[in-house]
Amino acid sequence: MHPYLMRIGGFDRVGGWKWEGHRTCAHWVSLHTSNNLATSREHVRVARALEHLPEIGAALARGALSFSQVRALTPVRHPRRPLPGHAVRRARDADP
Repeated sequence: MHPYLMRIGGFDRVGGWKWEGHRTCAHWVSLHTSNNLATSREHVRVARALEHLPEIGAALARGALSFSQVRALTPVRHPRRPLPGHAVRRARDADP
């Protein structure tokens, strides 16, 4: 899941979805993955959030956190508000 989200994040960052005339990156993802639009929106949202959460991304990459866990952690963060300490510790210390 981590490589998939990183590709989506990069694709969104460069606006690749605009090249084909899609309304949003989630619309492009939905079309090309056969996921419904709600699922695609969540994938794009989490991919964007992981750009600013390297410890959470690393934990997802090594399998210490599932996508569901990462999804639950990402709305907590605000650019001016750090992640709660327990979330950072969980991401850093989770066994693979």
